[in-house]
Amino acid sequence: MKFSEKLQTLRKENKLSQEQLADMLDVSRQAVSKWESGQTYPEMDKLLTMCKIFECSLDDLTNDDVKEIHNNYKNKNITSNLVDELLDIINRTCKIFKNLKIKNILKIIFEMIIVILILSLFNFPVQYIYSLGVEVFMNFGQTIGGVLSSIFKFILSVAYIILSIIIFIYVYKIRVLDVYENVNYEDNNTSSKKEKKSQKIEQEDSATLEKKDEIKPKIVIKERKEHNYIIFKVLGSIVMGCIKIFIIFLSIPFIFTLLMLFASLIISLIVICKGVFYFGIVLGILSCIVLNIIILNIIFNFLFNKKSDVKKIFVVFLTSFASLGIAVGITAWDITNINYIKGVPDSFTKETYTKIYPMNNNLIIMDRYDDIQFKTDETLGNNLKIEIVYYDEYGTYETSYENDKYIFVYQNETITSLKPIIDSIINDLSKKQIHFFEEFGNGEVTVYATSKNINILKQNINQYNKEMEEYYENSTIQYYQNIINNYEKQIFDLCEEYDEKIYLLENDKGNLEEEIDRLKEKIEEYKETIEEYRNTISGLLNN
Repeated sequence: MKFSEKLQTLRKENKLSQEQLADMLDVSRQAVSKWESGQTYPEMDKLLTMCKIFECSLDDLTNDDVKEIHNNYKNKNITSNLVDELLDIINRTCKIFKNLKIKNILKIIFEMIIVILILSLFNFPVQYIYSLGVEVFMNFGQTIGGVLSSIFKFILSVAYIILSIIIFIYVYKIRVLDVYENVNYEDNNTSSKKEKKSQKIEQEDSATLEKKDEIKPKIVIKERKEHNYIIFKVLGSIVMGCIKIFIIFLSIPFIFTLLMLFASLIISLIVICKGVFYFGIVLGILSCIVLNIIILNIIFNFLFNKKSDVKKIFVVFLTSFASLGIAVGITAWDITNINYIKGVPDSFTKETYTKIYPMNNNLIIMDRYDDIQFKTDETLGNNLKIEIVYYDEYGTYETSYENDKYIFVYQNETITSLKPIIDSIINDLSKKQIHFFEEFGNGEVTVYATSKNINILKQNINQYNKEMEEYYENSTIQYYQNIINNYEKQIFDLCEEYDEKIYLLENDKGNLEEEIDRLKEKIEEYKETIEEYRNTISGLLNN
């Protein structure tokens, strides 16, 4: 880096203007400007003074790069640097707007408003991303999904706000701070006649034409220069942190899926040991495991800023995806060759439950499945027999007699042992067949009684069902009627509140009109007093 560029960099890092540095070195601002433009070179005593000002060695200032000085600057407190840079932006802005014309100020304001409107439009895709995230998180349930959605919304909002601030400040920097710069007027009245003569002579010299350009204009257009503000680094770090937190939450489903896939792989290996092997399913599980590991590896490298072997990842990803496609095809072929059988396998045996109850004219049999079968048995006389046939592996059936009116049929849905069911499924898979267990949990309830008693039971059950329908219908009507009454009451209360507010507003209006009239009278009184004082002052001046 040249001395001129180094001097300009060090001056700006120390927050010094050309004028301030010139005062410290006891030289003119034009001299500092010529040093920074490379037209002239300072004397040794000035160089030594600069070393003290910038706290660097003469070798650092004249020969070497200023990396070490930059490092000292970066090692300062980040918060202090951030505040300093914000103050620097504000200071530069004040100086620019102080000397700008109204036309230029309006142009800058208009451009910044356009930038804000454009940034606000990006809120729509952010909201769309949020809605997609909510749909994903709600698959975990209302409670967990609500918490994850709230966290996701907070992270997304913070990232959007910070990113908008970064873009706005950057656009403001390159469109305003780097384009417009204050140029101080020189006091032409303080220049002596000799200086005017020397200026006339120097006008013929091409080297002094730049000095004239520095004096005349109030605003100059400069080439855009890079300012490495730490504010961009801090805000950028915050945005990246928010993105990483979002990526961590995004990786949770993949971690959960990977655990489930490993569990499925273990189950598949156990089933293979039992003599059942489906190549498509095993290949699909392995392919999904590899795909999940690749995705988690990419996430891990991103979170810890590690480099990923893109070529290797791409090849493995394509291979796994192709294997998954092959696995789906093989599994679909296996499914088409499976024989589906309706019913329960023969390995399961049925149990029978039997109970005899006395008959009366009000008796009702309650079964939640409502699939009771009636069979005539004249030998039972004034009794009835309930017979339930069921599979003991799924649960047991029982009955209870209550209030001499109701016979309840209920089932204890407790699977006594999973082993027979699992063995049956494995046996079916080994034979390329599957039984439907839709009747496994349903018991066959049969009521035996005389034909007369069966008719009475049917009439009682039908009458009970009719009464229950009427009860539920009336309950529903009453429920909605209560809601209507509640809303009518709320409407009545709101109307009363509305009338009360109108009454208060009308009273307030009258009071305000009186207050306005009083203030008008006061104003007129003050005007008359002012006029009297003015007349008094005029009389005193005339005297």
